[in-house]
Amino acid sequence: MKPTILKVLGASMLTFALALGGSMSPQQKVVKESRQTLESMLDSVGQVRAEASRLLALTRSTLNDPESYASQMEMIKGNFNVLNRELQSLQKDRASLAPWEQKTLDEVVPLLKETSEATTKAIDYYNQHRNDLISPTYRAEADQIYTHAVQADQKLGESLKLAKLRHEQARVKAELATSQSK
Repeated sequence: MKPTILKVLGASMLTFALALGGSMSPQQKVVKESRQTLESMLDSVGQVRAEASRLLALTRSTLNDPESYASQMEMIKGNFNVLNRELQSLQKDRASLAPWEQKTLDEVVPLLKETSEATTKAIDYYNQHRNDLISPTYRAEADQIYTHAVQADQKLGESLKLAKLRHEQARVKAELATSQSK
């Protein structure tokens, strides 16, 4: 197939997908958007986890380069800014969220808050002790960021996997009911 044909097919499929999306009820749109936001949050938390792991590795090395540490903390902070926007979006639509989504928020938000507080402590320590970043104190701060990020990542990931399984179970039940009624 020629590239121009692929572009036309891709554009046609996108138009069709948008047309299908336009037929969703407002409630269905909120449900779809909240699920997408939770999946995006999982990506953001995974990024925080990865950056916290790198920061922790730096504290275990003999490298005492303040710029390396600053770079890692800036990336963590940037991911928290994204997470904050995602959380605000979900909180705005909280009443429309499924019970499992509300429960997930109730469990993940405190973990994210602890991760954020640990990040603030690490930044404060960095600002006061730029030349002592391989100390046990700073390592403990980095470890707290990582530990809380891992917990949030696991909780959010488990909730999304469980939701997908529930959705698949409901789909299979509906298919069985339809095939049995024929």
